[in-house]
Amino acid sequence: MRFRLIGLGEVLWDLLPGGRQLGGAPANFAYHAAALGAEAQVISRVGHDALGRELLQRLDALGVPTGCIEVDPALPRARWRSRSRRTASRCFKSASTWRGTPSTANRPAGWP
Repeated sequence: MRFRLIGLGEVLWDLLPGGRQLGGAPANFAYHAAALGAEAQVISRVGHDALGRELLQRLDALGVPTGCIEVDPALPRARWRSRSRRTASRCFKSASTWRGTPSTANRPAGWP
């Protein structure tokens, strides 16, 4: 039996001193659950920009389904910037794109 799990919330870029990394707790949860054999989905939203498209491509390359991630034409993606190893600050261009994601949109077949 495979567990069915959902990570609901943000998927974003962590802007770290060493470079940009895929981030967001729900996306990390879904990735690790899938790596352990679960059927995992992320329900989120990304911006309609180059970094939003790259988020989808990176998740796809990691084997995390992206069918429940909407592309918002108006809002940019969220970013998390860490300025040093000791401090971090949220850096949003505007409202997070995952907010307002319809809970019933784009459900995979067979999911309640």
